[in-house]
Amino acid sequence: MKKLLIILGLCLTSLISVSQQLNYGLYFGTTISRWSGDASILAQQIGEGMNLASGLSGFDFKNKERIGFIFGGFLEYRIMKQLSIRPEINYVQKGTRFQSTGLSSGVEIDMNLIMQNDYIESPFLLKLSLTNNENLLQPYLIGGPGVGYLIISNIKAKATADGDSAEETEEYEGNRELDFNLNIGVGIKFKEGSIELRYQKGLQPILTDEASDGLDIKANFFSINVLIHRH
Repeated sequence: MKKLLIILGLCLTSLISVSQQLNYGLYFGTTISRWSGDASILAQQIGEGMNLASGLSGFDFKNKERIGFIFGGFLEYRIMKQLSIRPEINYVQKGTRFQSTGLSSGVEIDMNLIMQNDYIESPFLLKLSLTNNENLLQPYLIGGPGVGYLIISNIKAKATADGDSAEETEEYEGNRELDFNLNIGVGIKFKEGSIELRYQKGLQPILTDEASDGLDIKANFFSINVLIHRH
């Protein structure tokens, strides 16, 4: 009986020790995404193609940002006093926006072509706390690889002229299903929450070989996130 109590005591001590090192939570934020690499060449090609159509002229597209959102959950396990591992799973809106003003039969039109690329992603991050005083604000760094699985791929076209607007959305099949990426960021933890700024860099071309026409285009985004921690 005494040995059994000792074993139970050791199990409880071990469980408490693990729980003190483990926390979890939710996060949500805003994304500012834009394609990089040869995206400006693609934008130029879009404008040239539109200007060939009857009645259209003056279109000169620029590669600009798409504003979206991100939300997900995380586990955080402390492996050293100031070092933790943090696997996550999240839903993130990425993509880009091509914008130009041109003429249609002499009428000025503002045109936006929005590439809507939404992913389920799984980053695996390391977190380094820059102070070990848990009673104060704790600045930290994060970084690590991730992989995303494409679940939505659309092109949304929105045209505005003389105060009126029209839009149309179509499915786009030219994106790769998997997106491998690298994540880095900084944050500040306070009590049961954190505020975090993150940058994600795509590591492979976003378009399939058939759709890219030889262009090397990658997906990137910034996000500003609010994290809620639980123990």
